[in-house]
Amino acid sequence: AKAESTLGAAKRHLGDELHDKYRVTLDDMKPEYIG
Repeated sequence: AKAESTLGAAKRHLGDELHDKYRVTLDDMKPEYIG
């Protein structure tokens, strides 16, 4: 269970990093798309 919990946290952290990078890319390329 501990391994699953650690993996879940790592995946969430990675997802947040990717989301931040993607959002920055959208800000740079298509600012009109940002809510």
